[in-house]
Amino acid sequence: MTSHEPYPILQPSEDALLRLPFDQYGRYLMVQEAVATAAEALGIERLALLDVGGYYQEADGTPRLPSQQFLGEHDLTVLDLPPCDLPGYVQGDGTNMQFADSSFDLVVCCDTLEHIPPALRDTFIKELVRVARYGVVLICPIDDYRTALAEKVLYAYIHAELHAWHDQLREHREYGLPQRPLVRESFAGAGCELRDYPSGDLHAWLPMMLAKHYLLKFGQSQPELQFGLDELYNRSYAYSERREPSYRRLIVAVKDDQHSWFEAVDDALAPTVAHGSGIDPARWHGLSEQVLALFQIGQDDRREELRAQMLQTYIEGQRNHVANLDGIIANQQNHVSNLDRIIADQQMAIQHQQNQMSHLQYLVGLGEDKHEQLREHIADLEQRATWLQGQADEARRQLEAVQNGAVMKVVKRFGR
Repeated sequence: MTSHEPYPILQPSEDALLRLPFDQYGRYLMVQEAVATAAEALGIERLALLDVGGYYQEADGTPRLPSQQFLGEHDLTVLDLPPCDLPGYVQGDGTNMQFADSSFDLVVCCDTLEHIPPALRDTFIKELVRVARYGVVLICPIDDYRTALAEKVLYAYIHAELHAWHDQLREHREYGLPQRPLVRESFAGAGCELRDYPSGDLHAWLPMMLAKHYLLKFGQSQPELQFGLDELYNRSYAYSERREPSYRRLIVAVKDDQHSWFEAVDDALAPTVAHGSGIDPARWHGLSEQVLALFQIGQDDRREELRAQMLQTYIEGQRNHVANLDGIIANQQNHVSNLDRIIADQQMAIQHQQNQMSHLQYLVGLGEDKHEQLREHIADLEQRATWLQGQADEARRQLEAVQNGAVMKVVKRFGR
């Protein structure tokens, strides 16, 4: 590999490092100790390092290379699959790297092996060894029934609390965590001797992960909750979590043991491991109390949230009910309007009929008046006719009388 000038790295303060996520801080801190010890033993002030799988993306999408914060004093290259334009980053596939053999003094790999499909893990490990001159420092979760159970609990909790699926944990379940015998076999097949060390007490890892995911609900409004919890753990417990049962294991694989750097690393790391198993009450009592207190406080928030959700559901139900009633009222109003129009039409028809009846009554009234006049006229005519008939009859009698009188005179005249 062609050496290059150190790219500018902003060295964060110790306080800034302590505010990193506790599980990220713990694994990189242990890798840093192994690398620093190896560099001192090899007598190389500035190692050529390759970090395979070292890309990290913040919750807001900001890319970051965490190894730069812990190993930035060395000539560091980070290789991973996502595109990224940060200095010192190379996009590439860890199962098929485009670097020559022994291009780097040491190769480090943090929480990446578990995301490699099982069929490619042997190839991946052998690629790490191939491009390394002296050896490999690898840390990752290792398959164990207790680790699997802890991840199962965390996975279910995230879904219940945040209504989300954790992609990394889901991939752990689909691929299965690396098995310790197979990892040792792959390194042995690549010509390496190795030693491994516990990292991340499982009894601390699970409650801390539960607490951190609970606090994600307040991440935007109260970021100090996350930072404060991580800093508390990193200051107080980071050097005490290297014990069984552990969530991870740090594996140091030696390819070329110049200056006995392998033994030097073991001498540095082995004393930091707490032997024995189970929970140490004196060591973890404070942490458990604080985490339980956090969740107890959270119960009040949860109840208020539940009340708010129930109230919101009730309000939405009432709004829907009101909307339905509004629809019914609108339909009734349309029906009433139709009835009003029908009534108005009927009233107009009745008024028309009433007008016609009034007109007929008027005509009938006129007819009755004329009928009475005709009756009176007829009666008068009848009276006049009777009178005239009487006059005629009288005139006829008189005529007859006259005629009779004249005839009698003639008879008398001629009868004599």
